[in-house]
Amino acid sequence: MDRNQNTFNRNKNDYASRTNFHSSQKFYTLESTGTIWVLIQDKFGNELEWISLSPGEKVSLKHSGALTITCSSGESLRIIDPNGKPLQVGETKKGISIIRLP
Repeated sequence: MDRNQNTFNRNKNDYASRTNFHSSQKFYTLESTGTIWVLIQDKFGNELEWISLSPGEKVSLKHSGALTITCSSGESLRIIDPNGKPLQVGETKKGISIIRLP
């Protein structure tokens, strides 16, 4: 085995261990029932991610810790907790909604 092949295999194994680490973690999932935008912020209000979702789209949040989710329509957003259960977020409305996750 030449040096380049050995480096390739080592990098491939490093990548596999990183992806296995992330796949074992559980995250919140956002599911859209309408066309919405979503802003994800950390507990200090720093913007982490902007997401635009179409009806039926799902996305897993890859952020940990306390989060604030602001979305354009609370009635068009379902949040699934890390255990796969729908999160009860209180009152949902047609307008902008702010949801805090523990």
